[in-house]
Amino acid sequence: MINTSLIAALRTFSKDELKRFEEFLLSPFFNKKKPVIKLFQSIKKFAPEFNSPRLERKKVWEALFKGKDFNYGVMKNLIYELGKLADKFLSISHLEKDTLAFSVNLMREQLMRGLSQSFEKNLRTAREDIALNGIDLHFYHNSLSLDILDEYYQSQEFNSQHFKGEGTLNVVRSLTLHYFTSLTERYYNHLLVCQYSSRKFEGESMDIFLDYLSKCRKGNEDIVDLCGCYIKTVLEPFNEDNYSEYKVIIQKMHPSLSKYYLNKLYIAKINFCNNLVMIGKAGYNKELFEVLKTFVYDGIYAGNKNETLNQYNYAMAVSCACNEGEFDWAEKFIEEFKNKLRLEFRDQYYLYARITLCMKKKDYENALGLLTGVKQINFMDKITVKRYQLMIYFESGYSDELFSMLDTFSSFKNKNKELSDQTRELIGNFIYFMKKLAELKFGENNIGDNSFLTDKLSHELEIKKVVNKIWFREKLEEMKVAN
Repeated sequence: MINTSLIAALRTFSKDELKRFEEFLLSPFFNKKKPVIKLFQSIKKFAPEFNSPRLERKKVWEALFKGKDFNYGVMKNLIYELGKLADKFLSISHLEKDTLAFSVNLMREQLMRGLSQSFEKNLRTAREDIALNGIDLHFYHNSLSLDILDEYYQSQEFNSQHFKGEGTLNVVRSLTLHYFTSLTERYYNHLLVCQYSSRKFEGESMDIFLDYLSKCRKGNEDIVDLCGCYIKTVLEPFNEDNYSEYKVIIQKMHPSLSKYYLNKLYIAKINFCNNLVMIGKAGYNKELFEVLKTFVYDGIYAGNKNETLNQYNYAMAVSCACNEGEFDWAEKFIEEFKNKLRLEFRDQYYLYARITLCMKKKDYENALGLLTGVKQINFMDKITVKRYQLMIYFESGYSDELFSMLDTFSSFKNKNKELSDQTRELIGNFIYFMKKLAELKFGENNIGDNSFLTDKLSHELEIKKVVNKIWFREKLEEMKVAN
C-alpha cells in the first residue's frame, strides 16, 4: 500500500489539509461509504511520511476488519475509492484557490437558470477583481473568459440596452491580446532553451508572428510594442536599441503590470544585459547590477508562482556586485537572500555565491575548499565547477592541475551532445583563453618577452563571446602591468 498513488497524494497533504480531508470524507454529500472513512482514519496516524511497515495491505485489513479473512479485491477497491476521493478533494481545494474559475462556473450556471441579476452582479465583481492584479497573461485569459460569458448573455437578451453592447468585439479584442501575450511568452521560452541546448529553432513561424503583431498594433500600441521588444531581447540578444525601447515601455507600463508579469519582463532584461557583458560590453555590468538590485529589493523576484528568488539571479547578483567592487553589498546579500532560494537549490547556489566572493577577494584557498562541497547534478553544474577550478588553479599557481583539467574540459565539450552550439562556443572560447593565459604564465618564456601576445589576446578577447570575460580582461591587464 505504501507505493500506491493514494499514499503518494497523502504525503503532499499538510496537517490542516489532512484534517479538512477527513471532514470532507465525513460529509454525506461527497462520501456515503463508512469503510472508506475507517480506512483513512486507520492510516492517517502514519502522517506525514506514510512509510510505516504497518501500512502493508494485510496489516491495514486486520486493523479494519478484525477476525475476518483478508480479501485482496475488497481491500483494493477501498484503496481505489479513497484515492478517487483524495483526487476530488485536491480538485476542489484548487478550485477554492482559483476564485475566478469558481466565479466563471457559477456564472455559467446562473446563465443556464436565467438568473440575470445575479449574473450581472457577479460579472461586475469579477472584472473588478482581475483589474486589481494588473496586466499579464492571466489578465487577458481571464478577460477573455468573462467576455465570452458576457457575449453569450447579450445574445440571449433582446432589449435595446443589450443591442448596444459590443460583446463579440470585446471577445475578439481579448482573444487577440491573449494570443499575443501567450504566444510571445512561449516563443521567448523556446528561444531561450534553444540558446543553451541542442534544440533547433525554426524561424519562419516567428517571422510570421512578428509580422502579424506589427499589423495589429493600432489600438494596442503599448502591449504590442512590449511583446515585440520582449521577444527581440532573446531573438536579437545584442540589439541595444531594442533594449533601450524595451526599458522605456516597461517604465511607462509599470504601474499597470502585475508583479508576475514584471518578474518575467525583468528576467528578460537580466538575460540581455548578461549577454552584453559576455561579449565585452563592460558598461553593461553596472546596468545588470542596477537591474538586479531593483529586481530583488522591489520584490519583483517574488512575482513568480512560488515567490522564491531564482538561483541563477542570486549567483549573478553576487558576481555583478563583486565586479563593481561592492564586496560588502555582496556579503550582506548572500546571507540575506539565501533563504529566498528554493530549498533544492539553496545549499548549491549559496556555495557558488561564497566561492565567487572568495575568488574576487583573492581568497583562493577557501574558494577551492568550498568548491569540493558543490554537487555536480547536471551538465551546467559540471561546466560551472570546471570553470571555477581552472580559475582557482591559475590564481594559485597549480600549473599541472590546470593543464590536466583543460584536457578534461575540452573532452567534456566535444563529447557532450546536450550542449547547444552557443554553449559549445562559449566553453571552447573559455578553454582557448585559459590555455593561452596559462602558457604565458607557466610557459618556459618569461612574461616580459610576450607583450605582443598579451596585446593580441586582449584584442581577441574583446571580439569573441566568452564567459568570465571580465576575469580574463583583469588577468591580461595584470600581465601587461607586470611586463
